[in-house]
Amino acid sequence: MKVNCTVYLFGEFGLGYTQYPQDGAEDIFRHIASHAEAQTQIAIHRDGNLMYYVYLRRLDEGEGHFIGYGFRVEGLLFRDLSPLFDLFGSTFENIVIADRLLTLNSRGHVVANVGMLIEKRTEVERLTNQLCTSVQALSTQFIPLPKAIFDHLSTQVWVFGEDADPNDIRKASQMSGYTIVQKGRMLVSTHNPVAPVIVAEKKDDSGEKNHQSSPIVKPSKKSSWDGTKTFLLTLLLVSLGGLAYTLWQLQSASKLESDAMSSYSKMKMNNIELQQKIHSLETDLEASDLKNREMEKALIRQDSIIAMIRDYYKIKQPLLVSRIFITSEGPSTHQGKEIGTHIRRTNNLMLQPHIIYYGLENGNARLTLKWHSPRRFGFFDLGDFTLGSKTHDDIQSFDIETGEHQLDFDVWIGDSHNGWETGRYCIELWAGDECLSRKEFWVD
Repeated sequence: MKVNCTVYLFGEFGLGYTQYPQDGAEDIFRHIASHAEAQTQIAIHRDGNLMYYVYLRRLDEGEGHFIGYGFRVEGLLFRDLSPLFDLFGSTFENIVIADRLLTLNSRGHVVANVGMLIEKRTEVERLTNQLCTSVQALSTQFIPLPKAIFDHLSTQVWVFGEDADPNDIRKASQMSGYTIVQKGRMLVSTHNPVAPVIVAEKKDDSGEKNHQSSPIVKPSKKSSWDGTKTFLLTLLLVSLGGLAYTLWQLQSASKLESDAMSSYSKMKMNNIELQQKIHSLETDLEASDLKNREMEKALIRQDSIIAMIRDYYKIKQPLLVSRIFITSEGPSTHQGKEIGTHIRRTNNLMLQPHIIYYGLENGNARLTLKWHSPRRFGFFDLGDFTLGSKTHDDIQSFDIETGEHQLDFDVWIGDSHNGWETGRYCIELWAGDECLSRKEFWVD
């Protein structure tokens, strides 16, 4: 069953009556508040085909201060108020814990935290939306509204305790008028299910409770004084015992109330700290998600650029050279270690070049490593690069793989006739007629 409800929030917080949303229901809520005798009650009002279910709670401090909230449905009747007491009670606790509309003062009493609801419009809208969702979740508790009974005044009020028969409450709520169910009040009803009455103790003209007195045995004349003393002593002991018991009960109740408020305050603080941690984690998660999305975009752009480079360069060459480095492979303590651009000349100097490349596509490539020495014809200028005479070509075929890899060329011991001369050397990597990369170094 789909439930269309209008949720209201109202109250008296010190600056006058306040309500959200503002409409013609103000008179209904004011009438309910005027009959709120218990600290907590649920009020039901039928107005034709409209049913109002309202929770009203008097605040602990502030003369006449209260908060109320509830909902209006059309053509539907709530069959059992127990789920409503649970829903409205948990809503009240959440309002106190949220510490925006209500709060706990230093004495642990619930007091208003605002003067008018308009001060916390965002919180009020969040609360009404949440309450509407909770009411819709209780759709199975609604039944079609029976035909109205018009034999009572529309302003007549029936008062029940929470222990009353739900059938009596439901029958009363079908009439045009107000039905109030007070929490914490023990009420009984007569045989007429819609005429509940409150059991009260009779009082005499002085206002004191009039209990039926127990019969007192009158003593004989012989023991009248002893009997009188005994009676007075017994009366005094009974009075003292009753006073001590009353004080003990008050102390126990005060301690229980103090312990309960202390536990509630700790629970509230723990809940606030937990909400703050959740908010912090949600903020971190949002920042992490944003960073991940930016990284994904960067990777997509990088992959796109790599694809463009690959499509362009693989027409000319199968790979891109990242760098060329040289290791010393002679019989020395530096064997296998990378050397820089300046190499000390020795009679047994042996050098091996290595290529770090990024493969653009899988396949086989025939590569040539050309060595240029400073001897013979000297250096000549090729545009922006100066070469010496070519002394050696190392031609090899390699299996190229996509991604970053390394190629190792053969060891070179220099010119067979003259060995390594001091001066500037250059090595070049060629693929066909395309020079892929160059590296210069000096032999000192």
